[in-house]
Amino acid sequence: LLGIHSAAVLLLLLPGVVYRRRQAPTLPLARGPAGLARALLPQACFPVMGSDATVARCWKAGALLFVSFLSSAFGGLQAIMILAWLQPLFLLLFLHHSEVFHQPLLAKIGILLLTCVVQAVGYAVAFAGMLNISSSFLAANLGLVFLMCTLFWIVLLLPFLTHLQFRIRFPHAVFSRPFVFASIWTALWHVSACINPIGSTGNPAYTQYSFQSIVLTARLWGLEGIVFLLAWTAAVAHESLLLRHHTMFEGSLIDSPPFPDQNHCSNFDEDSGSAGSTDIHFSGRGWRTYASRYTKIGTNLCICERQCCQLRDHAFHVKLWGTVVLLSLVFGGAQEILYSGSFFQKRIEKTIKPTVQASCVLGNRLSGNDALWNNTVQRIAAGDALILWPEAAGGTVVGDDEEAKLFSEAARVVSLGLHMRNSLSDQTQRQGPYLGITYIKQMNTGKQFLAEVYNCFALILPNGKVGFTYSKTHPVYVAGENISAGPGTLKFVDTSIGRISAAICFDFEFPTLIRQAGNMGVDIMLDTAETWGSIGHLEFMSDSFRAVENGFMMLRCSLNGVSGVVTPFNDVLNYREALDDSILIMDLPISKRAKTLYPQFGFLFGWMIDFIALFYVAVSWGPFCLIQKVAKCFLKSHSCNFIDQHGDRGHGYQTYGNMEFFRGDAA
Repeated sequence: LLGIHSAAVLLLLLPGVVYRRRQAPTLPLARGPAGLARALLPQACFPVMGSDATVARCWKAGALLFVSFLSSAFGGLQAIMILAWLQPLFLLLFLHHSEVFHQPLLAKIGILLLTCVVQAVGYAVAFAGMLNISSSFLAANLGLVFLMCTLFWIVLLLPFLTHLQFRIRFPHAVFSRPFVFASIWTALWHVSACINPIGSTGNPAYTQYSFQSIVLTARLWGLEGIVFLLAWTAAVAHESLLLRHHTMFEGSLIDSPPFPDQNHCSNFDEDSGSAGSTDIHFSGRGWRTYASRYTKIGTNLCICERQCCQLRDHAFHVKLWGTVVLLSLVFGGAQEILYSGSFFQKRIEKTIKPTVQASCVLGNRLSGNDALWNNTVQRIAAGDALILWPEAAGGTVVGDDEEAKLFSEAARVVSLGLHMRNSLSDQTQRQGPYLGITYIKQMNTGKQFLAEVYNCFALILPNGKVGFTYSKTHPVYVAGENISAGPGTLKFVDTSIGRISAAICFDFEFPTLIRQAGNMGVDIMLDTAETWGSIGHLEFMSDSFRAVENGFMMLRCSLNGVSGVVTPFNDVLNYREALDDSILIMDLPISKRAKTLYPQFGFLFGWMIDFIALFYVAVSWGPFCLIQKVAKCFLKSHSCNFIDQHGDRGHGYQTYGNMEFFRGDAA
């Protein structure tokens, strides 16, 4: 894989070498490392052809790309939480320093493809074990993961490129810049969770699993709110770094200073009050202090005012970002205290929650179902209120008749277990039992077998009747699961231990489906699963977000994976790893559903971000003449006090309301 990656990098950079040799055929290339770097790296690294240009900018861009690769590589199955905040920042800085929009066409394509390949390799490393179903490592599985990540990153480059395009088209819209990247990045992950066959798998929000205060904000706005905070933080940091090291109008993405007479104001030394460096050097006194002194220049006051306005806009944006992040952390941190029943400083005897005994009975398909049924009878006799099987543990049934026989056998087992329980002298557990069985159902027309095969779940009540049945809605097609999709409707039943519903394994990767449980007021959500390789831990972490979003208690029973109980406040109880032929006994707290805003209103945050992202994409890439007409239509009646105060600017400027248009770009 590394060899293919290196060869791809060389092939992508080769057109840039050919292009520059055609541009300057008589120019000899320098020998040694500098000559090799000049031949391979983008032209932006060498602003003067033939001169001894420094390669510091190229080394910086390369280092940023490498660090972004590392951040991507440790953001999946083995996630490092802080790198999820830094990965978008490093990639934004790389694309800015590479000046991708100022390169020749072939160089642009090469930089973008290189970026896509590097990030795809990072994601392939992060999720290398996602399709490694067998015990041995298969290179073909890694190649398939790499192909999927490459296609995914072709789309994920949109927010980065739109952010750069917005900076070019609206160089003075400092306040809006961070929102561009944050909104489009969040919108892509939201749309992916809705239409992607793998759902929300790989969502950056899952990397924050151990950050309790951030995870609990999902009760308000779901995964999209957490992703937006990550992207917004990276965009604000990116803008702050650029404003700290460059003047307002000397960014590499701006062709020329927007004001023809800029030098009269920019050549000013802060300390001496006279002409000096052309850069704005931000000292420890901060942006606002410097900006107020900078406006004391008598000539061309309008230019300095514009610079000060941009600095103040960004300072206000930073304050807005800090306020939102602070309130989010306070909101998340307060959830468990306010709604767990312990507020305010109640005595311990008043905070103890009742629990029932639950068990996860893991079978072995190679040894048949006898051991599975026997273990189930033992757990019912032991007084378990809830017994759950892992995914497809009951084997395959053909048609409705065999399904009815399976239900009859389950009712007999429940009756037998209750009889054994009643014969015991110690009758400490009276509730239940509620038995959750799983099986594969193959439809039969009586003449021939149809291709329709369903992955099913059924809840058997203490009286032997079937509480409800459910068919898996989202099969794992990428892992070769050849079954039909269910109708996509969750069901529930009211019991003595609360309202119970269920879904199967991969269904929990789709927040829209599980949100039905929150709307139905489900107290206990059953999660039957079967995983492979190393993804059991990742699936358990991602599934726990559904408990936080919808406020239910989740009981997960997984074959070859991780089982356990997750509370509505992301408290993990009885975290158990097991393969097969095991019985996992757990204590399941009994409580009413914790009220959350996400199922009814919070999910709208993702759709709101989608519309904002569409707006930014339209104004960044749409025909500029159309944007100019819209600006004339809606802003013509508003006066631009800044321009009116200082008179006509001239030099090709046109003012429509609060927008300035200069040389075809919207200021």
